[in-house]
Amino acid sequence: YSTESEPGVFSGDFERDVSGFASFMDTDDLKSRLIRTADNRKLQLFYYNNMVDTTNLAQSLVHSLQSYDGPLDPEVLSQRIISVSYFQIHDTYEKLGKAIAVGSAGLVLEGAPSALSFDVENTERRPIERAESEDVLVGPHESFCECIGTNMALLRGRLATPLLKQKLVTLGTKSRTQ
Repeated sequence: YSTESEPGVFSGDFERDVSGFASFMDTDDLKSRLIRTADNRKLQLFYYNNMVDTTNLAQSLVHSLQSYDGPLDPEVLSQRIISVSYFQIHDTYEKLGKAIAVGSAGLVLEGAPSALSFDVENTERRPIERAESEDVLVGPHESFCECIGTNMALLRGRLATPLLKQKLVTLGTKSRTQ
């Protein structure tokens, strides 16, 4: 792999790709997890917490990858290891970011000049109640709640773009409210 690749394109240099993608996304609600395979190679998992089914993610992917000792090739992983209905291979940060923005999880592979996204979308969400303090004649009848994660998932569901950023601010010395 080349260390002199263009910005925003996966190069195969694991540290560069992981830090470059995290910088590209630059949002506080993006979750990231380092996974090591059975032969100690590295994979980095990226997802939005309230947009993916984390139980399915752990069962269908993380445990399988931790015991895997084959080649870290996106094609091989997608056919042999990842037991989900839909996956894509991406060569740029923007393409992977767009996939994550619609509810997929992304996987950056050590030594691979591309990344994987796979469908583990959280389809079981709390029912969104109609806003009782506002009458809406036309348009969606959804309202925000007190949980910032659910609210961000609602926004991300409507605005499926990696350009939507969340920056958390902690207020109060005792309550430490975000």
